Amino acid sequence: MIDKHETNKYLKRLHALGYTLAPLGVEFRKDNKPYFCTPKYSNIIGWAGVDGIHFCCIFGYSDAVFAVSPMNAPGEYIHIVAESIGDFISLLLATGDSAALEQAWQWDREQFEAFVRESKANAPHEVIDMVGLKLKLRPMRDPYGYIHNLQQNFDYSKIVPRTDDAEKNASADGGKPPRKKRTPKPAQGSSEPRMKVYFENRRKGRIGQEIRIERRFNWAEREWFVPCIYTFRYGMAVDLCMKLCDAHGPMNIRPSIALNGDLIRYSVGSSTCYYAENEYNEDEAVAFVSSYGLDPKADYMFSRWFFPWVTTLKPIITELRIQMIAEPRPISAGNFMIQQGESAKLTHPVTHDVYTLTALSIEQKTMGKRAFGVSDYEMPQNMTVMKYTVSPDAGSSIIVTDAEPGDNPRPRSADFGMGSMATAIGVIGGADGPTTLYMNNDKNARVACSALRFEKSSRPVKWHAEFLYKEYGDAEERLM
Repeated sequence: MIDKHETNKYLKRLHALGYTLAPLGVEFRKDNKPYFCTPKYSNIIGWAGVDGIHFCCIFGYSDAVFAVSPMNAPGEYIHIVAESIGDFISLLLATGDSAALEQAWQWDREQFEAFVRESKANAPHEVIDMVGLKLKLRPMRDPYGYIHNLQQNFDYSKIVPRTDDAEKNASADGGKPPRKKRTPKPAQGSSEPRMKVYFENRRKGRIGQEIRIERRFNWAEREWFVPCIYTFRYGMAVDLCMKLCDAHGPMNIRPSIALNGDLIRYSVGSSTCYYAENEYNEDEAVAFVSSYGLDPKADYMFSRWFFPWVTTLKPIITELRIQMIAEPRPISAGNFMIQQGESAKLTHPVTHDVYTLTALSIEQKTMGKRAFGVSDYEMPQNMTVMKYTVSPDAGSSIIVTDAEPGDNPRPRSADFGMGSMATAIGVIGGADGPTTLYMNNDKNARVACSALRFEKSSRPVKWHAEFLYKEYGDAEERLM
């Protein structure tokens, strides 16, 4: 399997290169409005384009991917489909259609493989080959066995529902009574480590030696707490606790440590959340609260980061600092319209720096019939592709997308109702596949694609610009 905390790099790379998973049944959208059954504290990563089906990651479950199906019966809305985003993409490469992943829970192997054979016959193989090549991923060898084993052992009762009404949750889950709330027990004085921690969560070898830190600090408008570190033969683990509040929820971070002056980046990380009013907290989250003597009436995000030694032998720690690094988030820079050869000014909403976007070419493109493996719906295929440069060069920190939604898929038969589906298809990439990103001689040229529509449009596209902005500066805190 692929390291869970490294897999978000696949989505970032897809986005940076201008690739799309839409031909495989996973569409990127700007408006990720959740459904009633979307798990609380989740991040939607893509849409199937029919019946409101979408895929998400949930805080506390690392980069595991879940399929959410609003049209399913109560109690069957959510199913885990992959342990990581890397595995999720490998499954798409193997099946050719996200529908196989979303429906696998209700099929036996014969039904699953029959569906995959049909979908692979119409799959966009050029997209599969290019995505696999650029991301260095291979199709999952046994997709059904992988999904079946994953779902068979998964406990869905720990997922926080979007509603806080316990009775409604019980009714929606088939009338099962809510489980007894697990209350953290106060920490007891002991010379033994408060938690049994294995290096990189391998669940084997010797448990780590605990060194108590008890360091509290404020950063990114949040309260942080480092209760302790654990040392092993091959490296160390640092436990981080962040207090949650209404104004500030979980955040994506990328910490490093400076050990005796040597900078070390993490190799593996994991996180979980504890919510005081949640009856279904993970056992690990409850253990964090009780082991470190925290207030069980407050909400927390916990994360554990592993750092391998950079020396041959286990070092003697004389100085230890932690560097807190926040991941950037997108902020809107407004809409604009532009013709080929023209330029538009983009102003950063925070820094007020001005950038010039120049449209090198604007063309009408067609996705082609092989781009979608959907037989029951007619899919929009026309889009506008703009190749552009930005000066001064902003790298991948500027994102340009269509400001208006595309057309919804249309049922081919009158007997096929649209139901509650209101999903338009968005594309990141080019009409002829990812290679369109490099067709211009200017190495700094980038590509933006409009939403898909049934009719070719003669009017200019209204584009929307976003800047990836690092809201909080890096911080360094001394731990030892």
